[in-house]
Amino acid sequence: MSINRLLAAAAGAGAIGILLLGWLLGVSPKLAEIAAADAETATAAAQNAALEASNAALRKQFESIEEHRRELEALVEAVPADAATDDFVDAVENTAIASDVVLQSISFGEGVSYGAGGAGVVPVADGAAAPAAPEELAGLVTVEVNLTVAGDPARAMEFVDDLQTGDRLLTVTQVITDGSAPGMTTLRGFLYVLLGEAAPES
Repeated sequence: MSINRLLAAAAGAGAIGILLLGWLLGVSPKLAEIAAADAETATAAAQNAALEASNAALRKQFESIEEHRRELEALVEAVPADAATDDFVDAVENTAIASDVVLQSISFGEGVSYGAGGAGVVPVADGAAAPAAPEELAGLVTVEVNLTVAGDPARAMEFVDDLQTGDRLLTVTQVITDGSAPGMTTLRGFLYVLLGEAAPES
């Protein structure tokens, strides 16, 4: 092999070496930086997409917050944080007037923990299996109510139905109609009170 060919081969090898060295020192690190930047961009895009989805869910929940607030207010009215017997008496009197019966008497018992005083247990016929007593619930208190109205028995039953579907939660456990004129109907039931930290804030 001539000296010229050897020199040409050596020069070619040197040029390839220079190119490889340039790649290792310059181009390769840049490509690595670009790849890392692309990975960070993809991660940021995924995080942004997740954040946008979370924000959309929060916006949807906020749109229905007024509906939830009204539901909570209705629950607080149905089961208040105190007995509120004066308000209940007013509701009873208004319902009696609307049903064309006359309230004769109304009385309230002492508040007891739910389940401890038989609230919600309906009397059963002789020989029938008695329902299980409800479990006590922390903060939930029952207040026994007994009332008597005078008027037509059919009107009195309308009064009882309207009272049970009123704003205040009332469980009726006994209704007695004596059949006399003008007719006396006696109702026994329970109001409910949610005390202390168990009560929701409206």
